[in-house]
Amino acid sequence: MQLMLLLRHGTRLEGRGKNQRMLRFDEYKVSIPLGELTLHRFKQGEYPTTMLAGQLWRYLNTHQDPVASAEWARRLALPLFVVILFFFALPLSLSPKRSGKAGSLLTGIALLIALYNLQIMLHRQISQGEIGAWSMAAVQIGELALALWLWRRAEQDKLPAVLMLSGESFYLLHQWLLHKLGRRMDSPAP
Repeated sequence: MQLMLLLRHGTRLEGRGKNQRMLRFDEYKVSIPLGELTLHRFKQGEYPTTMLAGQLWRYLNTHQDPVASAEWARRLALPLFVVILFFFALPLSLSPKRSGKAGSLLTGIALLIALYNLQIMLHRQISQGEIGAWSMAAVQIGELALALWLWRRAEQDKLPAVLMLSGESFYLLHQWLLHKLGRRMDSPAP
């Protein structure tokens, strides 16, 4: 029994470094014998990501496993991440008068993506044993401090100009694009 994959309109990279080759294809068929595939089903509690919180805590106390440390740090970080985003909400929701509201929304989305990617990067580094599990908590304390500082500045109506201008810059970029596209649509076709 074989698994047939049909890939269309793509690129295949082979080799490493200077020996790397690139092959572009319209259709590429790959046949994988299923006899060569080995699947392992993890039962709950057999691997750190499938363990319940109590099981993971006991496992951490008896083993020095970076994957388990990363999983424990991730589980602690996610609820705090929600609180951090809550404190970023007020400063990011404020925008100058007569400016578009989409700019602040896009700034908030960009911040969310940046913070979440930072969490994913830290999780990966911890699970590979390159940094300690404490680093995720340290970064979150820094994020929380920044969010609380911005919250306090928003209450005093003294937000940093760069935060206020970020929303305005998205609005100006949007207006510029509309102007350029409008001019292009109004011009006659050659």
